[in-house]
Amino acid sequence: MTFEGKIIPEITFMYREGDEKPEEGGCPIGGIWKPTTTDDIFKGKRVIVFSLPGAYTPTCSTYQLPGFEEMYDDFNQKELMRFTVRV
Repeated sequence: MTFEGKIIPEITFMYREGDEKPEEGGCPIGGIWKPTTTDDIFKGKRVIVFSLPGAYTPTCSTYQLPGFEEMYDDFNQKELMRFTVRV
């Protein structure tokens, strides 16, 4: 599915800022939740938004991510901002 030439709708979502990785390892914690909008990030830019529903799994690494890695130089030449949604 492609939405080439479409405008990303303005929505507000939360992200964490200031997380720090614990010295003992594990998941970064300690940041605060902040609201931002798609316009704050994307407005006036050419972007590629893609989702990795199985991020950090063999399926993702084997079948989903390689195509994006192969196109990395093309994305840069076209001055496209990349934004990944991982769930």
